Amino acid sequence: MSLILTTKSKIVIAIFFLFSLVLKAQDFDDLTTEVQDSIRANTTQRYAIFTIGGLAPIKRNNTAFQNGTDITFGFNFGAQLFVYDRFFIGGFINSNKAEVTDKTLVGEYDKTNITLLYLELGYEFEFNKQFNLGVSFSPLGRANYNNTISNNSNFTSQTDIANVILFTAYLRYNFSRNFSLFASYSFRNDNLRIEAAPEIKNRFDNIQYHNFGFGLKYAVGLRSMFKRPSYYNN
Repeated sequence: MSLILTTKSKIVIAIFFLFSLVLKAQDFDDLTTEVQDSIRANTTQRYAIFTIGGLAPIKRNNTAFQNGTDITFGFNFGAQLFVYDRFFIGGFINSNKAEVTDKTLVGEYDKTNITLLYLELGYEFEFNKQFNLGVSFSPLGRANYNNTISNNSNFTSQTDIANVILFTAYLRYNFSRNFSLFASYSFRNDNLRIEAAPEIKNRFDNIQYHNFGFGLKYAVGLRSMFKRPSYYNN
């Protein structure tokens, strides 16, 4: 049995490891309630943030896939771990479905389920106690394009793989102690590895999206992972 891990396996392992660190987040029980409330009143620094939301992709370029399909609203789920100060790493999963509208462009399948796993590196700025702006870059992402053909009661599927790069920005509004609403924008480039004739390969190679998202974030902790604030020395 081969022990060589695929890129997808590495991303999955990294996401599970990230979530294990996030789930260990403590709301600092060694501080009194009064001290914790005072800290929250003066900073939006957190240990980790969980995210769940919707995602609306908009086609950017004229590839055969984008011209021959209608991509539906999807979802996004993940977590950010603040490693030092406001620098964070994140692990996310998102999913969309594409209904085929022109088989002459994409082939004989009927629909495609698109699942993306990715890691991101980013930084969050604090405007004031209500608003935070986050920016991130994802150097490591892997998407599965699971193409399905339905023929009466028979289903046939085939999967294409894409390497993905994302640039993301989000604005979150902190409306309570731990919860915030957010709106986001991301530019996504999927580099598909499809075997095709050279004269038509560029019609499938790079699929690009503008993604607009919104949803809910849940924050835990009062400091980053490796930076111990001065109030812990008091």
